[in-house]
Amino acid sequence: MILMRAIIVYNTMTGNTRDLASKMKNVLEKFDIEADIYPDNKIKNKVRTSKTFFESYDLLCFGSCTHAWAPALSFSSFLNIVKKHELSGKKLICFATSASSTAWKDTCKNIKRRFPNLEHLGNFGCSNRNSTNTLQEFSKLNLKKKKN
Repeated sequence: MILMRAIIVYNTMTGNTRDLASKMKNVLEKFDIEADIYPDNKIKNKVRTSKTFFESYDLLCFGSCTHAWAPALSFSSFLNIVKKHELSGKKLICFATSASSTAWKDTCKNIKRRFPNLEHLGNFGCSNRNSTNTLQEFSKLNLKKKKN
């Protein structure tokens, strides 16, 4: 039984963020959460032209590689398009990767700041493809859909 639907959208330069997004999808599916996963550049035009693109999703997972303690510029552009959508009632998870052990945190804060009205479930990230601890923390989230 599917408890909720999630979308994972990421931007990657070296493949680290894509790898983390894929691993997050696997964790979500263990919780019976159906998860679609896309690189931002593959859906940017659809998101721009469809007012209902996010309608069927309960959980939005947005992640980027880190450029100067912030999301990649192209991902920031994508997020600016997303902000124009009706997203009330949705939950948000932010994730990022970085070369340093802490810069991903600033990237997550930057993403979260753009969506102040969403229920924020957490920030996750890692550096240098070391995602084991990140995935352990991610697995501890309360990912159950509230009953109406």
